[in-house]
Amino acid sequence: MSGLYHVMAESMIVEILDSANQPCREGQIGRVVVTELQNFASPLIRYDIGDYAEVGGTCSCGRSLPTLRRILGRERNLLVKPDGTRHWPLVGFHRFDEVAPVLQYQVTQHSLQDIEIKIVTEKEISASQEHALAAIVQQALGYPSAIRVVQSRSRLPNSKGGKFEEFVCEI
Repeated sequence: MSGLYHVMAESMIVEILDSANQPCREGQIGRVVVTELQNFASPLIRYDIGDYAEVGGTCSCGRSLPTLRRILGRERNLLVKPDGTRHWPLVGFHRFDEVAPVLQYQVTQHSLQDIEIKIVTEKEISASQEHALAAIVQQALGYPSAIRVVQSRSRLPNSKGGKFEEFVCEI
């Protein structure tokens, strides 16, 4: 199993475009733009669905369809840096277990100066553990602002759409 997503190119054209509306190469991340090939009554032509994805390579299964390596999510899930640039918020979750047993987390960027990480743990963690978790997130984001930690013992809620988002940008 390759872990790649096959694009069903028989029925649609899926383009991954960079910020200059040029096709992305393998390994690059861009906006997902879709053209339906079978909806004649109300065709969607180059419809920007608001998602970002990474272009995949050739799949080991032997099919020659285009692939996506990862589907990253919506533009609203991008971190806004103080200079106005946006990028994918990799928050260093893989390192949380070095500090505390975090069961669930959600990072919310309320403003350029206000980033909050909500964590769910079975029992309360110490202030030094909170500080260490915030340092991991700050380092992973490459963000100059302080990050505050809010603890919880119960599961964090899903969005109104029923999905759970690990990063939310409210800017």
